[in-house]
Amino acid sequence: MNVTRESKAAQNDILKIELTKEDYLNGFEKKLKKYSKESNIKGFRKGAAPVGMIKKMYGESILAEELNHLADQALQNFIKENNIRILGRPMLADNQEMLDIKPSEDKAYTLNFEIGYEPSYTIALDGQFSKYEIKMTKEMVEKEIEAVKKHFTKLEDSADPIAEGDTIYFNYDNGDTLKGESFCSTDELSQVGSKSLVGKSMGDKAEGLAMELFNNEKLDVKRYILHLQDSSEEIDAQIVKSLTIEITNVKKRVTPETLAPEQISQITKDESKTTMDDLKASLEADIKKQYDELGRNFLRNDVYEHALENTKMDLPVEFLKKWIASEEENKLDKEAVEKEFANIEKSIKWDLISAKFALEHTVKVEMEDIKNEYKTKYIQYFMQSGYNPPADQLDKFVEEAMRDQKSVRKTYEQLLDTKVLDGMIESIKTKVVSYTEDEFVAESKKRNEKRNANNPAHGEDGHVHDENCGHNH
Repeated sequence: MNVTRESKAAQNDILKIELTKEDYLNGFEKKLKKYSKESNIKGFRKGAAPVGMIKKMYGESILAEELNHLADQALQNFIKENNIRILGRPMLADNQEMLDIKPSEDKAYTLNFEIGYEPSYTIALDGQFSKYEIKMTKEMVEKEIEAVKKHFTKLEDSADPIAEGDTIYFNYDNGDTLKGESFCSTDELSQVGSKSLVGKSMGDKAEGLAMELFNNEKLDVKRYILHLQDSSEEIDAQIVKSLTIEITNVKKRVTPETLAPEQISQITKDESKTTMDDLKASLEADIKKQYDELGRNFLRNDVYEHALENTKMDLPVEFLKKWIASEEENKLDKEAVEKEFANIEKSIKWDLISAKFALEHTVKVEMEDIKNEYKTKYIQYFMQSGYNPPADQLDKFVEEAMRDQKSVRKTYEQLLDTKVLDGMIESIKTKVVSYTEDEFVAESKKRNEKRNANNPAHGEDGHVHDENCGHNH
């Protein structure tokens, strides 16, 4: 067996594998005997067909199987012995002719394979990067306190006239069979409905068609105002009759001027924090933490873009296009690969940079990291409804979610990206840039617009960290 290597293009070679009869004869004969023992041929007992007959009937396909096995073995050994970092997988070369297999002849066979492999390169992390920090102000904290107060807004009965934002309770009657009780907010009124009802008080009446008084685009008027589940000519005839609306109650949104100790503990998630000063300190720390993370994501993405744009890497482009189109799971033909290749190449390049940095700096993602990431997402999800799941229930949620291997793989890649970029950040030079809240919002908007303009067909880049501005409690 002989393997020779010829250069075709940058990081793209042809491996020529020559197999003589001495290389394949022993394995071929063993396979013939194996097939003979397993054969079930008419006229012979099972496993008793002569080897010569098996060779005559199936020799070509059995020899082809042995040649493929030896060629694959030779490829893997050559790649390993020469420390070749393969891209994609080896493919039959374009100049490979169909083998004329003759099991009974003393014949040598040549198979040509094309390989693409990783180039040598140095990751570019030169220059100076901006490290964004938030300029905290009292106004930011006060604005957040007002938002928190609205969290505890209640609806209370009021004798005052209806105003925007109120909830109206009323009886309705069309003088026929359509009558009942209902309610809606002023936001769910049409312009006609607002003119008819806003400013009126409990006991007042108004008249009009249901579909003209209420905004059917915001809610299903038939279902949620008139409580009609079915549709018929009779029902439709009732709906087009004028309704008399009698206001039975008005509820206004009342936001507390201050918060009770238990409300403060609920917001801070700390029973020891019960005063408004505690709340201010907690909100200030929370706001800063979220903007610090946003600034960190700005920096991560800047490092990511810089490394991609400035790391010089000569990839085997034509080989990669051919390989990607040949993989059925990609569901891309040659034309589609050509169209998408700029983004594909970017992804391949980052995967190589990321893997190289991780190897050189011992960056790892452990299974415990993945579990903790799932736990964090579930905790954040349940916190929105004020529920704190017990540890054993949380573990069950995580165990169930991690049965989805695609999801686990995606989480692994996201964590590795973050760890690699954070590792890169430790080795770069940075300068602090202090931003106001408005400047952070403007920077976030600018970055998202730039990304969408550069990559409109894909929307999101899987390697990009969230640069959306905003915070929640």
